[in-house]
Amino acid sequence: MSRWTLACLVVAASCTTGDPEAFWAAMAAADPATARAAAPDAAARRCADALARALTEGTSTAADELVAIGATATEPAQREWACRLLLHGLRHEGAWPRLASLASDHPALGLSADAVAPALRALPAAVVTAPTATVRLAWCQHATGLPIVAAHLVGTRAALDVPVVLDTAAGLTVVDESLAGQLGARRVGETPLSLFGWQGERPARTAVLPELRLGQLVARDVAIAVVDDRVLQEVGTGLRALVGWEVLRHAALELAPGRAEIGVGPGRAGRDPAPTNLVSLTEPMLRLASNGRPLLLLLDTGSSFTQVETRLVDRLGLATSAGPRETVRGIGGSHDVDSIRIAKLPLRVGGTEFELADVPAFALGPVPPGLPRPDGVLGMDVLAAFTVVIDGPAKTVALRAR
Repeated sequence: MSRWTLACLVVAASCTTGDPEAFWAAMAAADPATARAAAPDAAARRCADALARALTEGTSTAADELVAIGATATEPAQREWACRLLLHGLRHEGAWPRLASLASDHPALGLSADAVAPALRALPAAVVTAPTATVRLAWCQHATGLPIVAAHLVGTRAALDVPVVLDTAAGLTVVDESLAGQLGARRVGETPLSLFGWQGERPARTAVLPELRLGQLVARDVAIAVVDDRVLQEVGTGLRALVGWEVLRHAALELAPGRAEIGVGPGRAGRDPAPTNLVSLTEPMLRLASNGRPLLLLLDTGSSFTQVETRLVDRLGLATSAGPRETVRGIGGSHDVDSIRIAKLPLRVGGTEFELADVPAFALGPVPPGLPRPDGVLGMDVLAAFTVVIDGPAKTVALRAR
């Protein structure tokens, strides 16, 4: 049995004052308020406050405070957490120049020479112009069920309208070698890059596209990973490119499978009364609940299926049965995994409640301590049952009945 995905891939315990274990559990759940209440000392509260700022304003805005924690905290775990969040968050935001100079600008962080991959150090930061009006693009139908629209890609040799997958869980925009050659993508550096998915890793090279357009969303000097033609073909026949979250996070995306269209429009940051439920620090994760218990799921529009972590089974007391050995294919390669099946998984996103049946559960890879840890992946098999609005600037996700 095969399943397809393009991108890789806690609930805070009840806290009492001065509980280090509960503090780190809350930090991993991206819950700074609970972390602050459980913080054993002022230094830990400082970490919780830095996390709160990173969640609301972005890692780039919180970088100075994270640098200070990483350079001066007396607790090694706090220093390591701050450095990890800096590296993951700045990469997630595409802040390549700041990443490249992090070690030299802040030697007190003690970052290793390979903390930032050499292939990423010469990349420019994209200049993104957010849309001012919503443009509705035709949803190109594909056997994978993934959200695919025509994007206008501009290189040094050609400008082409190309079907691209809108992949919220991808850390970089990806283009295959043949298409990169046709466009004339500008090569950056000679050091190869490894693209990681939980299925494994694949070699790539870094390049820059002068321009990428999705409706009114315009990104210039877009960093891309160029992969062998076979990589995306293994994921889905005819796939040649995907656009990652570093571009998509600047707009509101309305995935409307019932109308076979995808809207790309302005975000409602500062204008949307809905509480934020999108954790946008590393990969975008959705806050939701199951029987009143909070959890985080990686919001992965580049995955054709939903799965959860096996550790969620015990935490939520879910009924399971034995599952088949499955092959998961993606940009990181293919990987055979043993699974179990969850009979029923009730979920709630805002005011929308629904129940999943026969959900596969796998043991996913480890996540560095303290960073937001997903309890699973929410893929297009579930999202396609709704009209989904993913508002990166407002950090909200809404699921509406089709």
